[in-house]
Amino acid sequence: MFFKKSPQQPVRGIIRTYEVPFETEEEFRCWWHRFTPREKGRLLVYETHNLITQLGLNNINAYYAATGSIPGFALYFAVGANPISGVLIGDTSLAGEVFRKVPTSSTIVNNVITNSTYFGPTEGGHSGTNPVTYTNAGLFGNGATSTSGSGQLNTHAPYAYTKPYNQAITNDYPITRT
Repeated sequence: MFFKKSPQQPVRGIIRTYEVPFETEEEFRCWWHRFTPREKGRLLVYETHNLITQLGLNNINAYYAATGSIPGFALYFAVGANPISGVLIGDTSLAGEVFRKVPTSSTIVNNVITNSTYFGPTEGGHSGTNPVTYTNAGLFGNGATSTSGSGQLNTHAPYAYTKPYNQAITNDYPITRT
């Protein structure tokens, strides 16, 4: 088993949000993997720790065993915009989910799987041209579809970031096997 199920020591990871100069997902796919860590660091605007939920812990080993495609653990990355007081290992949904998207890329390097999800300049739950403020985020799997709330919430994170309209971002979500 890769992770121990312990309420005292829940498995955690990091979500990093970058404001990127790419107008389209195709540009993102072509260039993002070519950026050095230093170049990416200049674009970093937000970072938060996440929690793998109890349902996610039950599923994590199958995720690490998968190769060649985005496995069932991380079918969609979603963001919510309702107020939250925190995230708990027993959470099963986001607070006020406003947008979800299939991760744009998934890479495995040694013991780290990184899912990157590109939100185009006008994507991400905007109402007209107003910015949208995210309060929480997570990865959905096990039957998740493009329908809000579908599937299993495998990870949950507080996420205090305001996405400007007309600004593309990517959310890099590395999960490390210990």
